[in-house]
Amino acid sequence: MGEWFGRYAAAQRRRPSCTFVLFLLLVGAGCHNRRTLKRSVIEANLIFQGTVRRIGASTMPDIVAPASNTYIVEISKSLTPSADEFTGQSVTFRLNPGSGRKPDALRAGDSFVFLVRPLVYADSLAVAGDVAGSTIQVFTSVQNRADLILQERLRMSDLVVSGSVTNVERYALVDESEHKPDWQQARIAVTTTEKGRSPRTLEVVFPASKSFIWTRSPKFAVGQQGIWLLQHTRDLVKGQAPYTALHPLDFQSSEQLGRIRRLLGIKNPPGGYQNGTPASPGKAGKEAEAIK
Repeated sequence: MGEWFGRYAAAQRRRPSCTFVLFLLLVGAGCHNRRTLKRSVIEANLIFQGTVRRIGASTMPDIVAPASNTYIVEISKSLTPSADEFTGQSVTFRLNPGSGRKPDALRAGDSFVFLVRPLVYADSLAVAGDVAGSTIQVFTSVQNRADLILQERLRMSDLVVSGSVTNVERYALVDESEHKPDWQQARIAVTTTEKGRSPRTLEVVFPASKSFIWTRSPKFAVGQQGIWLLQHTRDLVKGQAPYTALHPLDFQSSEQLGRIRRLLGIKNPPGGYQNGTPASPGKAGKEAEAIK
């Protein structure tokens, strides 16, 4: 979403005669639980260093009303590509209720790392999220953000296997939705099981549709090799098929096997993880389970 938002914002900036307001729902904005650094890094799609310039203020008061938890912040350095174009600008920042800091802990002149999601884009930008100090731990977490995101996806997966596609066929499932997914089923010959228990072959249902809703979901073809992060279908296809891989991260190239084993905490992979043998999570795997 961060890359999409960056491209969208750039396109709007090239059309100054038309002011367009984009409201984006914030995932978890209403959550009142204290957030961990890992969770904030994972969920933020704009991360930058900045300085608080004004308290209880807004760069767009008619849209984002000033409050005790709103601030005008000057962005000094982008820490993710999605924030590059906003460097040097003043934006409105809203501190989420679930933050570990109270609103009065942010004072004019204070500098922080801001871990946010876009809230409003109009004549200015408004974001909401959390803040963290400029510490080695914070910068290391930001640098390792891709690993943290994949580790979270691995934690959410019911089964992780490597293998190859031996067959693809249409999947007979009636779907009356406007953006029909065009379900197909791929048969996977399993080479290794990295999480869970797997038979020697299994079926994965996936959307072949190129509709914008499904365009980022992995597509599979006979002969394709890689690593699948699989989810039980549950209500999606009403129990008619065992697994899906719908998220962009749910399929990884074979070259990522070492990285995936590291994130799962598998220390002595080879022969012991062939064809259905469950992986035993080590320290990293336990840390993944701790990300709530």
